[in-house]
Amino acid sequence: EINMFAIGGYKLGSSQDSASSISQFKLDYGMNFPHLYDTSGELMRDYGFSSYPSVAFIKDGEIVYSHSGKLSESQFSAQIDKFL
Repeated sequence: EINMFAIGGYKLGSSQDSASSISQFKLDYGMNFPHLYDTSGELMRDYGFSSYPSVAFIKDGEIVYSHSGKLSESQFSAQIDKFL
């Protein structure tokens, strides 16, 4: 089993996600994984993310994959398949 999480709410460039825009985005795209709200950017730094979108896969309590930047659907699926 692979778990995922996302981080938002941080200021990146001239934009910053609001809690309501994150909630709406998750509803619009049917996302059920946790989305951590990080206005300070501390979590982004802690996990080594440098841009968004960013994603991390967790397996058996360990981060086994993380990526900052866009991935195509096929790239994303290929990464998931590696850890199933």
